[in-house]
Amino acid sequence: MSTVEITWSDAAPDGAVTARGRFAGDPTDASVAAQLRLAGFDAAPAQIAVVAGDDGPEFWVGLGRRERIDAGVLRTATAALVRAATRAPLVSTTLVRDVAGLVPIDVAASAVASAASSARYRFETHRSSRSTDGPERLHLVVDEPVGSEIERSLTVVRGVLLARDLVNEPGGTLVAPELARRCLALDEHGLRVVVHDHDAVVALGMGGLLGVNRGSEQPAAFVEIHHEPAGAEGRPRLALVGKGITFD
Repeated sequence: MSTVEITWSDAAPDGAVTARGRFAGDPTDASVAAQLRLAGFDAAPAQIAVVAGDDGPEFWVGLGRRERIDAGVLRTATAALVRAATRAPLVSTTLVRDVAGLVPIDVAASAVASAASSARYRFETHRSSRSTDGPERLHLVVDEPVGSEIERSLTVVRGVLLARDLVNEPGGTLVAPELARRCLALDEHGLRVVVHDHDAVVALGMGGLLGVNRGSEQPAAFVEIHHEPAGAEGRPRLALVGKGITFD
């Protein structure tokens, strides 16, 4: 998959194109205001304009009305920015700082980071060349440490993007043994993975699975994935049962 790298600090890195948020009705310097009028920019949510700033081109990102800002608006605006910045390899944004006092900094940072990573996603496993559209890196300018919040949100995003990869993979290549192999790779993230191959499925008496598998050239597989976090002892267990749709 292709996605965007997320970094953060209290200052913009050298060589970055700046992106700043703007609320509807906020005052603007006269030189910039004229450019925004010509672009038809009124700071509607997720509206994007490019203006000539003192240090080069800048992206202005619409955030809508100040009283309506929330994490959802931030996610939508960030995704629009990533899709608009198709020729900017490094973008530095003050979006988290721009909503200070309106959206908690941890919530804002998580929203921007997760939306950027999701918006840049491309399924390119079977392409001869990778897409270069969109920024390779989005830098968040923040005034407080937010590393743990961003890492937590990116962990969720990585899981979502893995699921998208599996959905996008053609059924003819993601056959049962291959899906089991990919599941085994999850053990590096602290999950306990048990794969029951065809013989084990027979020994377990899984007649329904074996009946479906009779029409396939590929052997059946049954996978258990266990998440056992610290402090889980004695707490209720939750079991999720699903079917990996592979080419039978």
